[in-house]
Amino acid sequence: MNGSLYPQFTDHYFGPTYLPDFSKVLAWTIENKPNGIYHASSGESWSDFNFAQEIKNAHKFSTDVKPGSLQDYLKTLNRPYQKNTALDCNKLVNAIDFELTAIKDAVKELTW
Repeated sequence: MNGSLYPQFTDHYFGPTYLPDFSKVLAWTIENKPNGIYHASSGESWSDFNFAQEIKNAHKFSTDVKPGSLQDYLKTLNRPYQKNTALDCNKLVNAIDFELTAIKDAVKELTW
Protein backbone atom coordinates (compact mmCIF):
# COMPACT_ATOMS: atom_id res chain seq x y z
CA MET A 1 0.00 0.00 0.00
CA ASN A 2 1.20 3.56 -0.65
CA GLY A 3 0.97 4.94 2.89
CA SER A 4 -2.78 5.42 2.79
CA LEU A 5 -5.36 3.57 4.80
CA TYR A 6 -8.70 2.27 3.58
CA PRO A 7 -11.69 3.93 5.25
CA GLN A 8 -12.33 2.33 8.64
CA PHE A 9 -15.83 1.23 9.57
CA THR A 10 -17.64 3.31 12.16
CA ASP A 11 -20.49 0.78 12.34
CA HIS A 12 -18.53 -2.44 12.92
CA TYR A 13 -17.35 -3.41 16.41
CA PHE A 14 -14.81 -5.91 17.69
CA GLY A 15 -12.98 -6.70 20.91
CA PRO A 16 -9.20 -6.53 20.58
CA THR A 17 -7.15 -9.14 22.41
CA TYR A 18 -3.91 -8.10 24.09
CA LEU A 19 -1.65 -11.15 23.78
CA PRO A 20 0.24 -10.72 27.08
CA ASP A 21 -3.16 -10.79 28.85
CA PHE A 22 -4.26 -13.77 26.78
CA SER A 23 -1.15 -15.68 27.85
CA LYS A 24 -2.05 -14.93 31.50
CA VAL A 25 -5.56 -16.25 30.84
CA LEU A 26 -4.11 -19.44 29.36
CA ALA A 27 -1.87 -19.93 32.42
CA TRP A 28 -4.87 -19.28 34.71
CA THR A 29 -6.90 -21.84 32.75
CA ILE A 30 -4.18 -24.50 33.06
CA GLU A 31 -3.78 -23.86 36.80
CA ASN A 32 -7.45 -23.57 37.73
CA LYS A 33 -9.13 -25.89 35.21
CA PRO A 34 -12.39 -23.91 35.16
CA ASN A 35 -15.59 -25.48 33.82
CA GLY A 36 -17.67 -23.89 31.14
CA ILE A 37 -17.02 -21.39 28.41
CA TYR A 38 -15.03 -18.24 29.06
CA HIS A 39 -14.55 -15.52 26.47
CA ALA A 40 -10.98 -14.25 26.58
CA SER A 41 -10.37 -10.90 24.95
CA SER A 42 -10.17 -7.38 26.30
CA GLY A 43 -13.90 -7.32 27.03
CA GLU A 44 -13.95 -3.92 25.33
CA SER A 45 -15.87 -2.98 22.21
CA TRP A 46 -14.16 -0.79 19.60
CA SER A 47 -15.22 0.36 16.16
CA ASP A 48 -12.59 -0.16 13.49
CA PHE A 49 -12.47 3.63 13.05
CA ASN A 50 -11.95 4.42 16.74
CA PHE A 51 -9.28 1.73 17.08
CA ALA A 52 -7.37 3.04 14.05
CA GLN A 53 -7.58 6.58 15.46
CA GLU A 54 -6.30 5.37 18.84
CA ILE A 55 -3.27 3.73 17.18
CA LYS A 56 -2.63 6.80 15.03
CA ASN A 57 -2.80 9.20 17.97
CA ALA A 58 -0.80 7.05 20.40
CA HIS A 59 2.06 6.65 17.92
CA LYS A 60 1.74 10.00 16.15
CA PHE A 61 1.28 8.51 12.69
CA SER A 62 0.58 11.04 9.95
CA THR A 63 -1.76 8.80 7.95
CA ASP A 64 -5.33 10.09 7.77
CA VAL A 65 -7.97 7.84 9.31
CA LYS A 66 -11.16 8.27 7.31
CA PRO A 67 -14.54 6.94 8.42
CA GLY A 68 -16.25 4.27 6.36
CA SER A 69 -19.49 2.33 6.59
CA LEU A 70 -19.87 -1.42 6.86
CA GLN A 71 -23.43 -1.04 5.60
CA ASP A 72 -22.20 0.69 2.45
CA TYR A 73 -19.46 -1.89 1.96
CA LEU A 74 -21.91 -4.77 2.30
CA LYS A 75 -23.90 -3.40 -0.63
CA THR A 76 -20.96 -4.44 -2.82
CA LEU A 77 -20.97 -8.04 -1.53
CA ASN A 78 -23.36 -10.91 -1.52
CA ARG A 79 -22.53 -12.45 1.84
CA PRO A 80 -23.41 -11.93 5.49
CA TYR A 81 -21.06 -10.10 7.81
CA GLN A 82 -21.33 -9.66 11.57
CA LYS A 83 -21.65 -6.07 12.76
CA ASN A 84 -20.37 -6.82 16.26
CA THR A 85 -17.82 -9.48 17.14
CA ALA A 86 -16.88 -8.11 20.58
CA LEU A 87 -17.11 -10.69 23.35
CA ASP A 88 -18.66 -10.34 26.81
CA CYS A 89 -15.80 -11.26 29.15
CA ASN A 90 -17.54 -10.55 32.47
CA LYS A 91 -17.50 -14.23 33.47
CA LEU A 92 -13.73 -14.33 32.98
CA VAL A 93 -13.10 -10.97 34.67
CA ASN A 94 -15.04 -12.13 37.73
CA ALA A 95 -13.06 -15.38 37.93
CA ILE A 96 -9.44 -14.32 37.38
CA ASP A 97 -7.18 -12.84 40.05
CA PHE A 98 -5.59 -10.19 37.80
CA GLU A 99 -6.83 -7.25 35.76
CA LEU A 100 -6.93 -7.20 31.99
CA THR A 101 -5.01 -4.35 30.41
CA ALA A 102 -7.11 -1.52 29.00
CA ILE A 103 -6.73 -1.42 25.23
CA LYS A 104 -5.70 2.26 25.33
CA ASP A 105 -2.77 1.22 27.51
CA ALA A 106 -1.99 -1.83 25.36
CA VAL A 107 -1.89 0.32 22.20
CA LYS A 108 0.71 2.57 23.83
CA GLU A 109 2.92 -0.49 24.38
CA LEU A 110 2.91 -1.46 20.69
CA THR A 111 6.19 -1.04 18.87
CA TRP A 112 6.61 -0.58 15.14
